[in-house]
Amino acid sequence: MHPAIRFLGWLYDRDTTPTSLDQATIEIWLTTTGPAAADIRDFLDWAADRGHIQRMNVPPRPRRTGPATSETERITLLTRLLHDDTLERTDRVAGALLLLFGQQLSRIAALSTDQITESGGTAHIRFGT
Repeated sequence: MHPAIRFLGWLYDRDTTPTSLDQATIEIWLTTTGPAAADIRDFLDWAADRGHIQRMNVPPRPRRTGPATSETERITLLTRLLHDDTLERTDRVAGALLLLFGQQLSRIAALSTDQITESGGTAHIRFGT
């Protein structure tokens, strides 16, 4: 479920409307919802930019750091995705796009069929514009 929809449902359950939203309510959302709570930042910025709500302070989601996947691990995973017919095809394609092009999963999930073309027996994928 989209974070904005979850957030609006949460407000509704508390008899709060977006127009009566204040920073204290945002703080409650951020402390009780978990790590994904900050995912509403873009939605709140969009709503404030259009004058629907006052500007709220939502810190960005903390970046996770850690070791990158080694080249050997990446090739092993990619080989499995290309050849393991027991995996769902959509999962195999999404995983391959992630491993080959470093695309975010949200961008992969948003791909539409008009972004995939075929020319001369070669498939082409357009990310963004």
